[in-house]
Amino acid sequence: DEILIVRVGWTPSGESLIFMVQDREQTWLDLNLADPKTGKVKRLLRESCEDGWVERLPMPRWLEDGTFLWESDRTGYHHIYRYDRGGKLLNAVSRGQWSAGRIIRVDEARGRIAFYGTTEKDWIGQQAYVAALDGSWQRRVTKGRGTHRVEFDGDFELLLDQFSSLENPGEQWLRSVKGKDLRKIYGRSAPKGARFPVLRRIRARDGEALDISYTPPAKVETGKRYPLWINTYSGPAAPTIRDSYRGPARPTWYGRLQVNVRSATKRGMKFTKACYKQLGVQELRDLEDAIDWMAKNIAWVDPSRIGISGGSYGGFMAAFALTHSDKFKCGVASSGVYDWKLYDTIYTERFMQTPQHNPEGFQRASVVAAAKNLKGMLLIVHGVRDDNVHFQNAIQFVNALQRAGKQNFVFMPYASARHGIGSRHLARLRADFIKKNL
Repeated sequence: DEILIVRVGWTPSGESLIFMVQDREQTWLDLNLADPKTGKVKRLLRESCEDGWVERLPMPRWLEDGTFLWESDRTGYHHIYRYDRGGKLLNAVSRGQWSAGRIIRVDEARGRIAFYGTTEKDWIGQQAYVAALDGSWQRRVTKGRGTHRVEFDGDFELLLDQFSSLENPGEQWLRSVKGKDLRKIYGRSAPKGARFPVLRRIRARDGEALDISYTPPAKVETGKRYPLWINTYSGPAAPTIRDSYRGPARPTWYGRLQVNVRSATKRGMKFTKACYKQLGVQELRDLEDAIDWMAKNIAWVDPSRIGISGGSYGGFMAAFALTHSDKFKCGVASSGVYDWKLYDTIYTERFMQTPQHNPEGFQRASVVAAAKNLKGMLLIVHGVRDDNVHFQNAIQFVNALQRAGKQNFVFMPYASARHGIGSRHLARLRADFIKKNL
C-alpha cells in the first residue's frame, strides 16, 4: 500500500523517534513510536474517518509526567485529549459541540491548560478557554463577540483580554480566570459615520446555518436595485468571514457579499467534510442560497446582476459557479484549479480520493468538463509561472471553451506572474470588466 510519512520528531528524552503515517487517501493516521537502536515500532494510536479524511494533526505535546496531549477531530469537532506514554486514552481535556484551537499555555504544576476555541453559537470569532489537564472542568475566560488574544499572569489567575470585531476597533480588559471583570484598560471607537459590513446568520435550503456579511452600495436610492458582487475563497476550513476589525467598508457602486459556506467555516470536521468527494458542489449550493436570501430580504439587490470572483480555490469556485449555475451574470476566475486531476495529489486526494476510486466525483468537480455549460461572461486570469496551480489548468479550460464554441469569456495570462498576481494591470482590467458586464 502507498503511505505518507507526514510528521517526524523525537520524544523529549531523545530516546525514541515519533512519527505519523497516513494512507495515500488520508482516511486514517497512525501515531507511532520507534526505537532507533532496534528499529522496533509501536503504534500508539490510530485516527480514522469513514466518511471523510483525517487531517495532518499536530505533533503530540509531551508533559513532564510522561503523558502527552493529542489533538483530534474524532467527534466531528476539534478537541484536545491526554494519553499515557503507551497510547492509552486517559481523558478528554476539552469537549463540546465547538472546536478547540491553538494551545496558549500549559501549566503542569497547577494542572491547567489554556487554549483558543470557538463556541457552540459563534464560530467566526475566537475565544479563550482554561481547562484542567485531567478533564474535570473547562471554562471560557473571555467575553464579548469577536476575535480574542490573551496573555496570562505567572500565577495563571489573571489575563489581559484584547479583542475586536467587524465593527469594533478593539478593547482590552483585565479579567480573572474565575470570570470576574476587573478593569477595562481601553476601548477604541470606530470613525464617526463609518459603515461596516452587516453580519447575518441565514438558513440554507436544508436548514443548515450559514454566516454571511454584506455591504450596501455607497449610495442607495429608494426603489432602485443594484448589482451584487461575491468575492470568495470557499476552500475547506478556510473561512472568508472572520469576526475581527478590518476598518470601515470601502465604498463601491455595487453591493458586496461574503459567505462562509459550511465546509469553509472551521466550525468542525462535521461540517468541513460536506465537500468530501465533491469539491465545489455543496459550496455552490450554499452560495446560491445566500444569493436567494439576499434577493428575498434586501430590497436593493438586483438578482439578475450577480457577479463572483476568487483566486486559487476561489478561482475554481468562480469558474465552477458560471459553469454549474444560472444565477451569475459574470465572474473573474484567477489562478484556479479547473480539473482536480491537474493539482497537487496530497491536497486533492485528501478531499477527493484518487481518480480511480472516485471518477464520478472528479467529473462533477471538473470545470473543464463543464466548459460547454458556461453562462454569463467570465474573465480568466493566470500567471504563466504559477508553480502552485499550474498554467495548464487555464490552458485546458480555455481550450475546452474554444472547442465548445464559447465566445463569452476573456483570457488574460500574466507572463511573469506566479500564483499571486499583484498587478495594477489586473486591477484595472478587473474594474473595467465588472463595470462593463455587471
